[in-house]
Amino acid sequence: MHSVAISLVYSFSAIAWLLFWRRSLAMPALLQRYPLLLAPWLGGALVQLIGAALVLHPDTSAGKEFEAVLFDVLHARADLVLSASASILVVATVVYGMQQQSPPPQTFIRLMSYAMVALLGFMLPIIWIPQTQTEWMRLLRHIQTAAFNWGLLLVCAGLITLLEDLMRGENSAVTSGHGTEPLVGAQGHVAVAAAGADSPTLTQGVEHPQTAEERHKHAAGQ
Repeated sequence: MHSVAISLVYSFSAIAWLLFWRRSLAMPALLQRYPLLLAPWLGGALVQLIGAALVLHPDTSAGKEFEAVLFDVLHARADLVLSASASILVVATVVYGMQQQSPPPQTFIRLMSYAMVALLGFMLPIIWIPQTQTEWMRLLRHIQTAAFNWGLLLVCAGLITLLEDLMRGENSAVTSGHGTEPLVGAQGHVAVAAAGADSPTLTQGVEHPQTAEERHKHAAGQ
């Protein structure tokens, strides 16, 4: 009975994951800008469905002591993801503030915020469980596991958007830099336009050598 309930938890989590991305993040439009987000979007649903299938195996039930150990492992993983999320937010804010004088992309901020909600809001609440109800503890662990998968995949999605925006900004800077190079003449001299107050614009470029006749006339005039 409890295995079926846990399987339903993972199944509903997979459906909610797909609907969340479609409604809250406007997934079809978001894919046009970030095609790589297809991996965490579909990967998150796939992970939850695999969990729903695995808990139906008859040997997946653990004892009370082993459930406590699994809780410790789950919370250690959550602490690691939270630390990584905080570090990514700090680095992104510093990089965008120094290079582009602007905050990080809005999509990145939203994904990281949703990840924090999944990790803190659904994993940290404490629920009282009677000492004799070991299966309730197992059910709580799987609920927190589903929330952990949400937070982990949202952090990965936020990192994907951050890296793509940074690479696009670097490519656009390189392209604009190439478009502003000065024109170079045939002899390697840069043409410079000089304009006087009462004279038309003159272009100073490569000096042409004088012929022998011109040099003779110049010497005779002196």
